[in-house]
Amino acid sequence: MFRSSLLFSVRYLWRRKFSSSIKIVGLVLGMSCVLLAVLFIKDESSFDSFHENGQRIYRITTRDQRNSGNTILGTTGQIQGPAFKAAIPEITEFVRLWLDETHNIVVDRKKGYKVSVTYADPNFFEVFSFPLLQGNASQALRDMNSIVITEEMAMKFFGKAGVVGRTLGLEDGPAIETFLITGVAKNLPANSSLKFQAVVPFKFLQRWFNDNDWLNPYLSTFVLLHPNTNLEQLKAKFARVFTREAKEQIKKAGIRAADIEFGLQPIADMHLNIFDNDAGSKRSRYPALANESLLAYSFILGGIAVMIMMMASVNFLNLSISGFSQRSREIGVRKIAGSTSRQLIWHLLAETIVVCIVSFLLSSLMVALSLPVLNQIAEKDIHLSFPEDLEFFTVAAVVLSAYVMVIGCYPAIKLSIFNSVDILKNKQNWGGKKYLSRVLIVLQFSFAMGLIFAVIVYYRQMNFISQKNLGYNPSGIVFVPIPFGRANRAERSFFTNQLKSSPFIEKISNGSLNSWGDSKQVINGREFKAERVFVDQHYIPTLGIEIKSGRNFQEHSQSDSNSVIVNEKFLKRAGWESAVSEIIQLEGEAPKTVIGIIRDFHTGSLKYEIPPRIIELKDNGNLLIKVHKGKTTAALAAIGKAFRNSFPDHFYQFAFLEDEIENHYASEQRWKRIIGYAVGLAIFVCGIGLFGLTHFETLKRRREIGIRKVLGASVPGLMRLVSSEFLKLVLISVIVVSPVVWYMMNNWLQDFSYRIQISWTDMTVTIFAAILITSLTVGIRVGKAAMQNPVDALKG
Repeated sequence: MFRSSLLFSVRYLWRRKFSSSIKIVGLVLGMSCVLLAVLFIKDESSFDSFHENGQRIYRITTRDQRNSGNTILGTTGQIQGPAFKAAIPEITEFVRLWLDETHNIVVDRKKGYKVSVTYADPNFFEVFSFPLLQGNASQALRDMNSIVITEEMAMKFFGKAGVVGRTLGLEDGPAIETFLITGVAKNLPANSSLKFQAVVPFKFLQRWFNDNDWLNPYLSTFVLLHPNTNLEQLKAKFARVFTREAKEQIKKAGIRAADIEFGLQPIADMHLNIFDNDAGSKRSRYPALANESLLAYSFILGGIAVMIMMMASVNFLNLSISGFSQRSREIGVRKIAGSTSRQLIWHLLAETIVVCIVSFLLSSLMVALSLPVLNQIAEKDIHLSFPEDLEFFTVAAVVLSAYVMVIGCYPAIKLSIFNSVDILKNKQNWGGKKYLSRVLIVLQFSFAMGLIFAVIVYYRQMNFISQKNLGYNPSGIVFVPIPFGRANRAERSFFTNQLKSSPFIEKISNGSLNSWGDSKQVINGREFKAERVFVDQHYIPTLGIEIKSGRNFQEHSQSDSNSVIVNEKFLKRAGWESAVSEIIQLEGEAPKTVIGIIRDFHTGSLKYEIPPRIIELKDNGNLLIKVHKGKTTAALAAIGKAFRNSFPDHFYQFAFLEDEIENHYASEQRWKRIIGYAVGLAIFVCGIGLFGLTHFETLKRRREIGIRKVLGASVPGLMRLVSSEFLKLVLISVIVVSPVVWYMMNNWLQDFSYRIQISWTDMTVTIFAAILITSLTVGIRVGKAAMQNPVDALKG
C-alpha cells in the first residue's frame, strides 16, 4: 500500500509542479542554511580539541581590579608559571608563550624572511599535541640556540621538509644570531588557537628580558594539571602564593593583594571566550594566539538559519493546507470508497516524504557547492569528507526529515478526519476563519521583518563607523616598520634621508598608532591610566591632528625632551580647564611639562572609548610616510628601493593606515555580508511562499474575481481587494516584532562606545519594504488573474 501511495505521490507532485517547486525550493534553502550553520558551529566548537592532554591544559588568566576596574586578561608575566609550579603540587607542567612578530630570519646569510617567532619553554611539544615530522619533542628546545620551524616554513626556506641540522639566522638587535634547526613541526591544524611559524627556547628571550614582575601581564602561561584537580581550590592556592611571593611588589604599587586575581581557562574555551585589554583602544590579540571568535557569532548564524528553516516550514504547511483544500473531492471519494483514516494519512504523508527526500538530497548538494563561499566569508577551512562526516549527514537527515514530517502530519491528519459529505461540499474547517494560516503568515512576516530591521541597523552602524571622523587623516599614509634593534642606528638616518629626496613623498614621521604602555596618573584626587605614545615633532602634522591649544614639539629643542602633549580626554579625566604648563609625573622619570592639547583621535575600534593619551618626544622605531596624492605607486617603489638599500638583508613590508583601520572591523564586515545574504534568502523564501498562497487564493476566488470584473471592478481595485488581507497581516507583524528586534539591536549597539541611535525611520523603512514586497508579490499573481477573460473564470 505504501509503495503505491509513494508512486501516486510522485505523479501527483509532478503534475502540480508549481506548488511542489515552491515547497522544495523553500525546504532546500532552509535545510541548507541549517546544515551550513551546524557545520560552522561544529568547526567553532572543535578548536583545540585535538590535544591529547586537552582536558588537563588550562591558561592562567589575570583579573585586574585596580582603580575600581574589573578587567580580565588572558595573560600573565614570566614569573607566575615557575612560581605556581614550585608551590602547588597539582601543577605538573607549565609552558610560557610569547609571540614576537618583529623578527627577521635570514637563510644562508642571503635572503631575509619576515617570520613570527614564538618563544616557548622546552616542554612545549610535550604538553601540546603538535607532532614533529623530524626531531625529538622532548629535546628540540633544550639548547639555547635551537629552533623548530613548521613544514610550511621549511618548504619556503629550503624547498624541502628534511632540514634538521641546517642553520638559520635570526635577527637579534643589530646582529644576526645563528640557530640550529632541531625539529620540523607538521603544519598546524586549522582549528588551533595557537599559531606559530618558528619556535625558539624561552630562555633565549630571557637573555635580554628576564622579568619577575607579578603585576605586568603580557604573555600566555599554560599549565598541565593532575587529573581530577579541584579548580576552585587551585585558584585559592594561586591567591596565597601571589600574596606571599609578591608582597613587596604589592606594597610598592600601593594596591591590595585582592585587586589581582588569577584564574584558569580551559584551552578548549579560549577560541570562543576572548578577553578585552584594559587600554580600551582595541581588542587584544594575546601572544601566540590567533583565530579568536565569539560564541555570539554561532548563536547569530544558528538563529538566522533556524528562522529561515521555520519560514520554509510555514510555506510548506500553508501550501499543504491550501493544496489539500483543492483535493477535497478526491479525499471524499476515497473515504466513501472505503479508505480508512490511517490509509489516508499514509497516502498524504507519502507526498511529504517524497518532498523531504528530494529537498534533503538537493540541500546536501547545495551545501557542498556553498562551502567555498562560506569559507571565504567566514575565513574558515570547513570541508566535507566521507565517511568522516557520514554520521553528521545521517543525524541531520533524520532530524530535519522528522521536523518536516511533523509539520506534514497536521494537514494529513486533519483532512483524514473530516466528514465525507463536508469534504465533497468543500465545507471542511481548518481551524476557524483561516486563523491557523493567518498566524503562520504573521510568524513568517515577523521573521522576515526582524531580519530586514536588523540589517538596516547593522548597515547604518557600519556606515557610521566607516564615515566617522577619526580625528586625523589616514589617507595616503604608509606605515613602514624599521628592523628590530635598528631604530637608533645610522641605517635609519640613511633610510629617511633617501626618502626625503623623493619627489613622491610629502612628509615623514617617526611613530605609529600603537601605544608603548600605560602610565598611572593621580591628578586632583583622580586616579586613571593614560596611554604613552612615542613620536617625533613631525607626527602631528603628518597625521593632520588638530592642536586645540598650546604648541607642537619643536625641532632641535632640548627643552622639549621634558615636555609632553596630552589629548582632550586626558584633560577631562584630570579635571583641568587648561593643561598647558601643567606638570605631570611619569613613573620612574623626571616631571614633564604639558606644552599642548590635541584633539582626541581614534587608533582602534570604535567599540572602545578614546583613552587619555600622553604624547612624548621619543624614538618609536617605525615610520609613517605620507605620499603625494596620485603618486602612490611611484612612492611605494621609492620606499621599497630606499629600504632595500638601507637594510639589504631584511624583509620589506608596509601597510596603509586606512587598511589597518579597516582590519579593526574585519569580523563585523564579514557578518555584515552574512546577514545581508541571510536577509536576501529570508525575503526570497517569504516571497515565494506568499506567491504560492496568492496563487491558491486566486484559484479559490476566480469566480468572485470574474463576477466583480463583469460588474465593473477595475484591475487595481481587484489587486487591492486581495492584497488588503495580506497587508493587514504585515501590520500585525510590525506590532509583534518591533519591540523584540528593537531591544535586541539596541543591546548589540551597546558594544560600541560610538554608535548610532535607532530611530523610527528604521522601522518605517522596514514597514515600507515589507509592504512593497507584499504588494509586488501579491499584485503580480492577482493582476494576472484579474486580466483574464471573466467568461473563462465563470466557466471554470
